[in-house]
Amino acid sequence: MTAQYDLHLHSLWSYDACSPVAYYFGLARQRKLRAIAITDHHTMDSLDDVAAAARSFPEVGFVAGTELTVTTSIGAVDMVCLGLP
Repeated sequence: MTAQYDLHLHSLWSYDACSPVAYYFGLARQRKLRAIAITDHHTMDSLDDVAAAARSFPEVGFVAGTELTVTTSIGAVDMVCLGLP
């Protein structure tokens, strides 16, 4: 079965990625994904870029999100948080 979503992507706004948001939307359209989530580390500053790209790729939905690091009793854990306002 082919994946229909990619819910963990980082854009230029993350320290460990170098792709613009529109690049991911183009790949998603090419691969016939239903939706993607840009989950940059500790920020949602890409949200304006995501909304602009989404208008250019209406067949690809998006889920607002971010990746946050939380401290727990077992150490630091990275969590992908989706559906944020």
